[in-house]
Amino acid sequence: MAIVKLIPTKMTQTNKGFAAPTATVVGADGMEIDYTGKDDKIMLTIGVADAIITMGNGIQGVADLTVPAGQSVVLESGAFKNVTGAHKGTVYIRGGATTTVTAIELP
Repeated sequence: MAIVKLIPTKMTQTNKGFAAPTATVVGADGMEIDYTGKDDKIMLTIGVADAIITMGNGIQGVADLTVPAGQSVVLESGAFKNVTGAHKGTVYIRGGATTTVTAIELP
């Protein structure tokens, strides 16, 4: 299997309805979420099963974060974004076979 790659859906307007994107399954090899945009405005929603957001490889990356199913989170990118290596520019997530993630970049 391969790592699942997810690009956050950009919400372009406020005060207007927005159809949330379909959740994406993390996969056996994990998921990379593109964090090269407005990374302080990306909201992740975890569905079905808990997700483990791995610490980034920058100076602020000190611990993994487990987010329970059914919760949303906005990450401090300095702690979770990878700045070098194979996952550069992304946040890497691990989970079970049923873990799903939705990523929305707020305006």
